[in-house]
Order: sequence, then C-alpha cells, then structure tokens
Amino acid sequence: MQKYPRELYGESIFTSFRSFNGVVPGLGLHLKRLISHINIYFFNGSKSETELLLYFDLRDKLEAYLEKSENDYFRLTVFNAKRTEMLPIKFSLSDLELKIEFSPIDLKEDILSLELYPSPFTKYYLPIKSSSYIQHFHFKRQAKLNGFDDVLFFCEDYITEASTSNIVFLKKDTLIFPEASQTLDGVTQNLLQSFAKSFDLQVQIRKVSVRELEQFDGVMLLNSIQLIQAVSRINNIVFKTENVLAIRDKFLKALRVKNHD
Repeated sequence: MQKYPRELYGESIFTSFRSFNGVVPGLGLHLKRLISHINIYFFNGSKSETELLLYFDLRDKLEAYLEKSENDYFRLTVFNAKRTEMLPIKFSLSDLELKIEFSPIDLKEDILSLELYPSPFTKYYLPIKSSSYIQHFHFKRQAKLNGFDDVLFFCEDYITEASTSNIVFLKKDTLIFPEASQTLDGVTQNLLQSFAKSFDLQVQIRKVSVRELEQFDGVMLLNSIQLIQAVSRINNIVFKTENVLAIRDKFLKALRVKNHD
C-alpha cells in the first residue's frame, strides 16, 4: 500500500492564514511558528531556524501568490514523502515536501455560541500545528448537534481554547487571555496583544476558571482566518457583543493602517 503518512496518520505540520487587503497579518510569526514546529516534530529541535528557512525558502515561494492575492485563504503544509518504514526514527530535509494552497475567502461577521466540554488534551499535550484535528472536530460536531457553533474546552476547571481558535475575555478595560500549556500560541492572539495598548486596553495572561465566566463583559474567538469573532453565549451564559465588535473594528482598522505603512 503506497500512501503518504499524512494520509494514513495525519503526519504533517501546517500553518494557515489569510491575506487581508493584499497583506498577511503576522506573516513573519506564521512562518516562524511553522519552522519551529517542523523542527520539533521532524528533527527533535536539532536544526537551526536559519537552516530551515533557507531550505524551504518560504518567503520567496509565497511572493508569487501574494502578488495576486487580495483576500485569500492560504495553507502551507510540510509533510514526509512516501516511505517504506512506518515510523522512521530520523528524518532528513530531503524527506520533506512543502505544499502551498490558496483560495478566496470572505471575512465573516458571525456572532457565535459555544458549548463547554472537558478537554481531551491534558497539560502534557504537545501544542504543535499538525494536520490531525479529528479530536477537535469530533467535539465541535457534538456542540453543533446541540445547537451551538463551536466547542469551548476546559481542563481541570480552567478554560483552554475552542476547537480551532484561541479565546479572550473582556472585563472592563482588560483583555484576559487564558494561560494553558496545551493551547497553541495563536498569531492573531499575539497581534491583538501588541495592539491592546493603542486601544486603551490592558492585557492579562492567567488561568481562567469556568466558574468566573459570568463575570466577564465580553468574549471573543481569535484565529488567523476570521481574525476576531464575537461570542454571545457560552452554555446558558449570555454576553453582550457591542464592546467586542468595537474592538474588532479597531483591530481591522489597525491592520489596514499597518498594511498601508
């Protein structure tokens, strides 16, 4: 049976993002994270960032796509080519292939509802962006069957993340980002943190208990495709969305200014 391991086991590392008015927000962060995760999984951290960047030549390969891009979805996937051994102990750079895909995508303004679920990922879970998302999607599907838009995971009473998004809570003038070792360090999350001061907002990174959800003034999901989406409900707890939508507008405006510069 000749199959790629990415098809058999979901063995690939990827990053996905969007162009926004012809520019990718946080492109450098995306590429840095992709290279870091390739290094962790395939090389056990033994390669340098410079060596991997030079080998895959990511920026130059993206240039041709970005020149004709306005508002598009991009996915960069690095995977192991066909092999005879099921689980090699070591990989070489020549074992890996890069695939770049892109297609038009709209920026949605959906307001979302979330259902709480115990996380299938413990604090020992390695948060790398691999193509094996079946656990995430299984629980998102269950939430959708129950009339919600997405799942919100918690571990030992503390909020972690949604199926494919980071979550942020608003309390007065403070953005609160859940601290959890098993969550992916999101690029849009980093961008929002960097813009917060210019929005007259404070930033806290701390553990967030399920029991304090009712105390928040707003909730939002962050990802690199839809950027910021307001949340109106978690289980039976209802949240106002006006403040979050105002932050979203400021964030998009800041991206436009940054892109123009």
